[in-house]
Amino acid sequence: MEINVFDPVRRKGYRFRGVGEVHTEGELYDRIVRRFQRSRGTNPARVKSAVVVRVLETERLVSPAYEDGTSETEIAAKWRARLTAEEA
Repeated sequence: MEINVFDPVRRKGYRFRGVGEVHTEGELYDRIVRRFQRSRGTNPARVKSAVVVRVLETERLVSPAYEDGTSETEIAAKWRARLTAEEA
């Protein structure tokens, strides 16, 4: 499986590749649900499954917007303005 975590303003992030397992019951599932209940107040009745990923590879993600030498400050300002306008 692959998980991409990407900052929409800075246009940078990470890619994680690995093997995922879906758990819907059992000891590991119960431990995960209890942990999220304690740490985040998650309602266990709302949890239907838990996914555990064994990460085998990581890679930085950087938008092609940086290829012309544009700074992170300039890119962040542009995307912050765009995302703010969409919310209005």
